[in-house]
Amino acid sequence: MRYLTFVGVLSAVILSGGTAMALPVGKVQVPSTAADSLVEQVHGGHGACARGPAGWHYHTRRGVRVACNPRPAGRYWGWQFRDGRYGWWHSRERRWN
Repeated sequence: MRYLTFVGVLSAVILSGGTAMALPVGKVQVPSTAADSLVEQVHGGHGACARGPAGWHYHTRRGVRVACNPRPAGRYWGWQFRDGRYGWWHSRERRWN
């Protein structure tokens, strides 16, 4: 009985470890420059007012960075594009910050 348990556990370890320990055959090539990399670096454009490394800002559709203020305290404030402008809009009081 102990022998069958041992064989069962050993075979489970061998079968599960076979795929987890698979290594590529040969030399792994590392890209020499960023141009050879498969990772495409893009700029994180966003339309909502958010804090970034240089302060609070948002991006227009053309990707231009525009400074903005943080969200006002209280409820019902949302970042909106309304009447041709971006800003914090209070949905209940119908006013801009």
